[in-house]
Amino acid sequence: MIRKATPNDANFIAVGILAAERGIHKIGIWDVYLGETIDSMTNQSTSLATKALQRVVTTATSCLYHFSQFLIYEVDGGPVGCACGYLHPEKSLLQTMTFLGQAMQGLAGWEESHCVCAKERLNFLDDCFPADVAFDGKWIIEAVYVDDNFRRKGIASKLVRAVAEMGSQVSDDVLIGVAVGNDGSMSCYEQIGFSRVGSVPSSKECEQVLGGCSGFSYLEKKTKTQAYS
Repeated sequence: MIRKATPNDANFIAVGILAAERGIHKIGIWDVYLGETIDSMTNQSTSLATKALQRVVTTATSCLYHFSQFLIYEVDGGPVGCACGYLHPEKSLLQTMTFLGQAMQGLAGWEESHCVCAKERLNFLDDCFPADVAFDGKWIIEAVYVDDNFRRKGIASKLVRAVAEMGSQVSDDVLIGVAVGNDGSMSCYEQIGFSRVGSVPSSKECEQVLGGCSGFSYLEKKTKTQAYS
């Protein structure tokens, strides 16, 4: 069943955020933010990232990753999938960087200079959004994650439909981004009515930092005029 997330889901959501951002690659933007590279990532660094995101999930009420923005797919009383949605630009990745930096100040003794450097490590994201795709005023779906043991059961589709329905109360348009090459996710979203509206190739820096990511595609769906099936 699908339900609203609670603070008790914080660890699962944090794991899901990291996994969703990594996608088909070995490293995601929050790993990069925390100073990791493909060669330096360890279980210990992943654990620290998870703890930092847990703090964001439970305390940063105005962040796109706050638990109140998430829905959970539950099987036999436990979470197996999650996804969140937010209205842009009321919430943004830039805000998330600030909250994650604050979490690292408490967990790892970061100073303000560490937070500044961390944000600079994600400057390549400026080139990851196509100029012909409008984001303002749209409901953005993020952090779609399903546990490996429960994939290929339609759970991601159900979560995306449910999160999109949340957005229909505040926006006429739902937008979701997918890394080029993630054909499974692309097919999943297209099957429930999303259409591609734009794409952008990776810059050399983005491709290098994210381990071969070749670009991003964006898909959109109208919420007021088209029902989710």
